[in-house]
Order: sequence, then structure tokens, then C-alpha cells
Amino acid sequence: MRSRRNDPKKISDIGSNIKNSEVLKLGFELVPIWKQWGQIVGEEFALFTEPSGFRRGTLHIKVKNTTIMHRLTFEKERILDTIKKTLQKDLVIDLFFELDENE
Repeated sequence: MRSRRNDPKKISDIGSNIKNSEVLKLGFELVPIWKQWGQIVGEEFALFTEPSGFRRGTLHIKVKNTTIMHRLTFEKERILDTIKKTLQKDLVIDLFFELDENE
């Protein structure tokens, strides 16, 4: 019979691994986007949009209707510039607008 070994791990070791996680660091660097979304896109667009995720340099944004989505395509470069100024880094290199299916 094979014995399984499930040694308990110290909480300090687990906390250290989380603290050193690059993904977690990136997540914290992106928090200002969510907090300042209304200022980044403007109040008019903020009513109909919300950031929904970040993957491989692309910020995903849920949009409540196709009219706003179309208008956002013309504002894409301005929004990217504002995000770069807000973060003071070039973490976001593209925007992906997706229709919010829950609306």
C-alpha cells in the first residue's frame, strides 16, 4: 500500500509565495484602472462600460450596447493614453471591447 504524504505547510511560507507572485503584483498595479475608470473614459462612457479583465497586455472592457462600443473604437487611443498616464507604466497595450451579455 502506498503512503500519501501531506505535510502541513507554514502559513508564512504560503504568504511569502503569494507576496512574491508576479501575477499578484501586476494585479495591484492595475487597481487604479478600476478605481479611476470614470476619470479615464469620461463620465458619459463610464455609465455604459466597465473593465472586466486583463490578459497578455490587453484590457477587456464590457460595454452595455453596440452604439457605445462603436463610439469607443474612435476613443481607443485617447483611453490608452489616459491609462498609461494613470498607471505611469505601459502595462496596457491594447483594449478589447466586448458586449455585456447580461444587459
